[in-house]
Amino acid sequence: METVATRLCGRRCNPLSAAIPKDASIPDVRQPAQILTHCYTSIQYRFDSEVIRIGGSGFLRKIAIMEQRITIHIVGGNSRSRAEQSRLILALGHHAEVYSDLIELIDRPPRSGVIIASDDVLERGISTLLDDLADAGIWTPLVAAKPHPEVEEVVKAIQAGALDFLELPLSEAEVQRMVAHVHSDGGRHAEARRRLIDARRRISSLSPREREVLDWLTEGCSNKAIARNLEISPRTVEIHRANMMDKLGANHAADAVRLRLDARMKRANDEENLPEEFDAPRAGASTKR
Repeated sequence: METVATRLCGRRCNPLSAAIPKDASIPDVRQPAQILTHCYTSIQYRFDSEVIRIGGSGFLRKIAIMEQRITIHIVGGNSRSRAEQSRLILALGHHAEVYSDLIELIDRPPRSGVIIASDDVLERGISTLLDDLADAGIWTPLVAAKPHPEVEEVVKAIQAGALDFLELPLSEAEVQRMVAHVHSDGGRHAEARRRLIDARRRISSLSPREREVLDWLTEGCSNKAIARNLEISPRTVEIHRANMMDKLGANHAADAVRLRLDARMKRANDEENLPEEFDAPRAGASTKR
């Protein structure tokens, strides 16, 4: 049976005592504004091994805030800009962590919430910044921020992997919109980043030749085709492929290809530093025998 506390907190509970009007409606936690309009008499429930007392709208307000509260990591810009951002974030009921630069962020890597990066941290581009974070094992969603961003900048940032793009100075509406975005897409975004980092870690253990075999395998080539392109024997390809599968922890070729795609890495023989979608392996390009 669903109880009031189950509806409020989404956890199993056993009512120890309750005094609530029979005709009182039960608010939905997905509608915080509705929760704040309700006021119950004292209700005591046992959550797992913890006994708590719900005493009127004050506790309900805390539930609503806790449902939405996130940690926002602020990096880049001058101290005044970071202070202004943190004050606004704290005033809206969220937790703010401030870092002077990327080095400090990497030294104290965040494991939850969202990162807001601005100014000097964005100078080398979103893709490079995300690569730096990935190399440091940080998969927390990234939000870029700058004064008066151009539409083209925003589009490129999102395409590169940023979760969102904010305009500085931050406004209450911008922060609330970002928080809603984090709640709706942040988990999925962070999981994709985690898979990317894990895939890159595994692929980095491969030898140059094993990387080449993986690149050609991702193109759908058979062992014989890979042998022709790399100018080695099919038997040698089989040996490299077996070693590659073992290092990646892949049971099937599809698992290895999926890791390669998750990693979003350029190919081992990419000499022109072209975008990945344009730098297909070239026959005879390999110099390793």
